[in-house]
Amino acid sequence: ISKAFYDPFEYLSFLKESNQFDSNFKPIDKEVLYQIACHQRVQNIGSHTKRILGLIPDLDVNIAERCSGHDGTYGVRKDTHTYSVQIGMPVAKKITDTTDLVVSDCVMAGNHVAHIATQDIESIHPISLVKMAYDL
Repeated sequence: ISKAFYDPFEYLSFLKESNQFDSNFKPIDKEVLYQIACHQRVQNIGSHTKRILGLIPDLDVNIAERCSGHDGTYGVRKDTHTYSVQIGMPVAKKITDTTDLVVSDCVMAGNHVAHIATQDIESIHPISLVKMAYDL
C-alpha cells in the first residue's frame, strides 16, 4: 500500500519527470516564507515542493529549514506552549515586511509560525499557490 501513496508535491514531481505535468502557470507576484515541514525531512521526501513552487513565475520563495515548534499538541498544550514559541521563533523571525505569506506542507506548522510572528500574516498550504498559479 505504501508504494501507492505520495506526498502531493512528490506526485507532481513524478508527473513533471514523466512529461505529464502542465506547468503553464500564471505569475504570482508574492514573496513567501516556505517552512520545510519536519515530517518531510524525517521521511526523506525531498524538496519536491520547493521545485514545483520554483516553476511559478514571479513567486519569490524564501526557505526556512527549521522546526516550527508545533509538533502535534506541543504547540497548544499549556505546559509546553512557551517552549514551542521559543523553538519556532527563529522561523518566525525570517518573516520580513515584504513577506506576503507563510507556506508549509504541514498546515499546523505554518499556522503556528504565522501566529507567533510579530507581523499579521496569513499561512496557507503550498498546494493553494499551485491552485492560484492555475487561476482556479
